[in-house]
Amino acid sequence: MTIKLESVFFSYGESEVLNDINFTVKPGKIDGMAGLNGAGKSTLMKILANRIQPTNGKCKVSENSTIAYVPQEVDEGLVQGLTVIENLIIALNREIKKFFFSKKKSVEFVQNRLSKWNLNLPYYKQVSDCSIYEKQFILIAKALLNDASYFLFDEPTSSLGNTEKEQFFSFLHNLKKMGKGIVVILHSIDELIKFTDELTVLRSGEIVYQGISSTLSVEEIIGQMSSGKFTFKKTIKECNEPAFQFRNIRLSETKPSINIEINKNEVIAIYGANGNKKTSLAKTIWGNRSQYELIIGRNSFLIKSPQHAYKKGIAFVPEDRRKEGLFLNHSIRENISFNKRGWINKNLEIESSQFLINTLSIFPKDTEKEILHLSGGNQQKVSIAKWISPNLKCLILDEPLKGVDIYAKQHIFQYIDEFCANGGCVIYFTNDIEEANVIGDKIYTIIQGELLEGIQ
Repeated sequence: MTIKLESVFFSYGESEVLNDINFTVKPGKIDGMAGLNGAGKSTLMKILANRIQPTNGKCKVSENSTIAYVPQEVDEGLVQGLTVIENLIIALNREIKKFFFSKKKSVEFVQNRLSKWNLNLPYYKQVSDCSIYEKQFILIAKALLNDASYFLFDEPTSSLGNTEKEQFFSFLHNLKKMGKGIVVILHSIDELIKFTDELTVLRSGEIVYQGISSTLSVEEIIGQMSSGKFTFKKTIKECNEPAFQFRNIRLSETKPSINIEINKNEVIAIYGANGNKKTSLAKTIWGNRSQYELIIGRNSFLIKSPQHAYKKGIAFVPEDRRKEGLFLNHSIRENISFNKRGWINKNLEIESSQFLINTLSIFPKDTEKEILHLSGGNQQKVSIAKWISPNLKCLILDEPLKGVDIYAKQHIFQYIDEFCANGGCVIYFTNDIEEANVIGDKIYTIIQGELLEGIQ
């Protein structure tokens, strides 16, 4: 039993995405896939999953084989208005083409089937209220529930903390022992080397390496992905002039209120494992939750909404860029220009967008390209670019490197560094300790809604 791609080509209009791809998925093996944003990884995965058809070439799937596909974007395939258990029941009964069923028996069956995987899911929580990492595990549960022959995972660990990652890779190991064929796209090269058997590297839509994962070093894999090198050196800056004081932020009735003071030229990194109200704090500072007091110099303001925060020079890039940060069916230019006021001047919008495309190394460099067709890293750069203006003083970034390759990471870090060197300040939320250490001038840890100094 195999899934086999033979001389596969794929294009979006005139843009060639995949070029002469030959690739085979075999049972009992974990295939890792690496490549920069825009290399064609997700497109290749969708062809394997039969979600899209190749422009040329063939995708051959052995008879009686079933494929479970876990997409990068967590809202794909989930019904937001239903509970977690209802989503799982629908997935189960649709797979076996059963239209009439007992809900009670289905609930028992789902919970029994998933119990052996030690999945701690909030079964009766509405999906729309779930966090990104909870949704990630719902999609993984759907795949496990259907007992497919092949499992295809596109960036499954991008929203997971260290504990959840360990659990996920334990799933993969067990699936492999059961003889399942697995393909997994990961941006962490260390994870690719440690947890996959064979590695395929894509560059500009072509396979440039296929072989045993453990035979290449991190540096060699990066070299296969791109001819460039990752280089980021943070500028040493004076951070003594106060910029903002965020006072009396309340995330919980049982925890003390949070106060944050940030200086010009400074990055405050706030580290926290998933489920510790990290995103709640980010959204509250943005004015999207409870009100708080903002002090600028000798002036005090009550922030009750994002409009209030924006007028004071604060901007927010959310963790879920596709759902909360971008208009997917609109162009790069339209997304970058959405918060500009006054008469629309398309020529000025094109000029401004082209400048920001060059500043953040957004690809493709086409102002009219729809966001939907950009890679994850380039979508993230657009979600940052749309806020860049002379009014911007403080940028709140919630998991900005989620689903972003090593070079997009470099471009984002460089922009943060330059923004702060010019008098700006950044509050950077992450579940990755290494990220916090690299970018943060000060580091805090948030634990169950309480902010503590340093890494805890």
